[in-house]
Amino acid sequence: YHSTGHRPLELFKCPVERCPGGLPGQCGGGLQGLPCSECPDGESWDGKQCGACSSWLVLGWLVVGLAALLALPAMYYLNKRSATATANLKETAMICFNMLVALAQVCALLGMMTIQWPGVFQQMTSGSQVLVLDLESTHVACIGGASPSFRYIQTVFAFPAAIAWLLLCLTLSRCFPERFHWKWAQTLNAMGALVQVAFGMMSSLALQPFMCYHHPNGQESLVKYPGVLCGGEAHTTMAVAGTILLI
Repeated sequence: YHSTGHRPLELFKCPVERCPGGLPGQCGGGLQGLPCSECPDGESWDGKQCGACSSWLVLGWLVVGLAALLALPAMYYLNKRSATATANLKETAMICFNMLVALAQVCALLGMMTIQWPGVFQQMTSGSQVLVLDLESTHVACIGGASPSFRYIQTVFAFPAAIAWLLLCLTLSRCFPERFHWKWAQTLNAMGALVQVAFGMMSSLALQPFMCYHHPNGQESLVKYPGVLCGGEAHTTMAVAGTILLI
């Protein structure tokens, strides 16, 4: 549990690795805030303590963003095919890949549940949680900032931004010779494929602002972001963003 120095009897529930005990107001691993939930600006949580954001981490996230910008137009060309009665080898491989991604997303969602799973299953699901955009363990605070609500909104609007990027590619293709022009039907097909793959991500992300847990002092925090108190201004903003994504 955790409490502040000026209100030592107002207890907040907190994991033991973040709140080691001792005098009121103390946090482990260089954490701060209520209840020991966030690292200072310019630092990120590595699972044990806060560490400074290196330039390599920022560069790595920039590379990931560039790869995503290139992967989205690639989806257009991968889905640019005529309908046939039987699937060829490439189509069969894509179907199998989509099924594997869906299975990994389901396992990641199970691993995010607040119950004690066997150690082997936890190890299996820890790496796959990236597939549902659970990015808090990947030093996303180095580029998203220390505010959990701001990081959440950034992640939510990644999906509309991806759709907008495909529409922009459709518009920019008109500037090239006709053989490079994107077609509306195939662009919509690429958007549908994107939404199908990202369905598990969007569902998990949209429901995060609606999952709270109780503190002994009567207040509630988000399960995913303990520093966000349910009913506060930051929580309301996140709930609105999650509702928009859910719709």
